Amino acid sequence: MSPTPPNGARAAKPVVALGRIGGGAPPVELKIRLAGDSAAVFADYLRAYQQAYGEAPDKDALAAHMLAAFIESDKGFAAWRRSHPEA
Repeated sequence: MSPTPPNGARAAKPVVALGRIGGGAPPVELKIRLAGDSAAVFADYLRAYQQAYGEAPDKDALAAHMLAAFIESDKGFAAWRRSHPEA
């Protein structure tokens, strides 16, 4: 267990579960349109990400990172993918 900082303060955790956007494979173009509640929630997530990491993310990079994080967390898909390798 790590020592508690002075005055009982703890290091602030990011306000979003999504990790910081990083590099990786070359991008693949994907166009989507968000409407209504989805658009409003995505705009709020952009603001929360900026608060958590101190920089405004590119909306396309954030959407791609969110999609990748979702796919990575889908255990059923991972099992399917292992049992259905590419030909």
